[in-house]
Amino acid sequence: MSSEQRHLSTRVCIIGAGPAGFILACLLQRSQISCLIVERRSHQDTLEQAPRAGYLEHTTTQLLTRAGLQSRMMREGHANGSCEFRLDGQGFVFDYAALCQGCSHWVYPQRELIADLLESHLQEHGTILFGTEAVQILQDARPQVICRQGNSDEPISITCDFVAGCDGFHGVSRTSIPQGELQAFERYYGFQWLAIQAAVPPSSNHTIYAIHPHGFAGHLTRTATQTRFYLQVPSGTKLADWSEAQIWTELDLRLAKDGWTLTRGPINGTSLLEMRSCIVEPLYYKHLALLGDAAHIFTPAGAKGMNLAIQDAFTLANLLQAFYKGDEKDPLRQYSTLRLPHIWHAQEFSHWMVETLNRNPTDSSLISYHHRLQQARLARLQRSRTFATSFAENYIGYSPQSSEG
Repeated sequence: MSSEQRHLSTRVCIIGAGPAGFILACLLQRSQISCLIVERRSHQDTLEQAPRAGYLEHTTTQLLTRAGLQSRMMREGHANGSCEFRLDGQGFVFDYAALCQGCSHWVYPQRELIADLLESHLQEHGTILFGTEAVQILQDARPQVICRQGNSDEPISITCDFVAGCDGFHGVSRTSIPQGELQAFERYYGFQWLAIQAAVPPSSNHTIYAIHPHGFAGHLTRTATQTRFYLQVPSGTKLADWSEAQIWTELDLRLAKDGWTLTRGPINGTSLLEMRSCIVEPLYYKHLALLGDAAHIFTPAGAKGMNLAIQDAFTLANLLQAFYKGDEKDPLRQYSTLRLPHIWHAQEFSHWMVETLNRNPTDSSLISYHHRLQQARLARLQRSRTFATSFAENYIGYSPQSSEG
């Protein structure tokens, strides 16, 4: 390895090649702000191991469109403007797009979005170090990110003005911050979701949220040939506990509704998601900013995680652009100040969804009480236009003010 490869310098070092990292890099490069991405996975693994998220909020879609990053997404994705809630064998379809002037989610798998962002990054001659793990962040006069590449024993030192930590909850960015500098707000719900990716056409053209005595079940559209399912399962569940036959039997039971048939087929992936939430404050330490899962963990309920990560990147990019123009003195403090209210607002919505959809597993004496609350919440969603409009706007990240013009 040459000395030039061991010592690098840039204005912004981005750790992690997920949606937030790629979008931040793209926006900075277009503003002539030098940056590079460090990614511990290989090129291939970065694409293949992308999470299975796929619902883009209205605000997120607008941001990607304004940045010119929407081309294939708009060609191959599709709108989803309604969802169905099922309870006690009955269901109602909630047309949230009708309450938001026709605005909706845009369904496009995260893996495909990552592929698009990577292609754009390389086309614009962006720098990314695949197979390179950031192992230490030194916050001196100018930060240094110490990396190891592959099996080499020789470290790479990257000197920069700012570090953008987009490397997840367990990455070096968050864990490098000294104890006591961040406050973590956490909630563990006491159960898991079994996530299922099946090579089958959707059984409905909209999302289905089913509340059942056995626990929650979800049906989410992805593509014409792929569907995402969820099953609420107890904490401690192992993937080996669930065969394909058991999964389909349980989905049939929990999603059941008169006149509706579940389409079965091969299952091409399962995973277990611990239902927990965590937000850290502030979202920075010295010259290091935290984005996405490094800053906030969300349950899948409400589809907020990827959207917040993308929105983090746009906000930080705008502030760094202002800093290098001389218009912003403390971009990371301002980033934290601007983003935290949005993050907590989304967390409140996600928490409502978790409480409404899932069976309360902690105390059997409260099961009937909790079930009545679920009935009351869904009845309110059906009968109160004010509440329904608020739900719709929170669900798709819609703001009437931001949509004008």
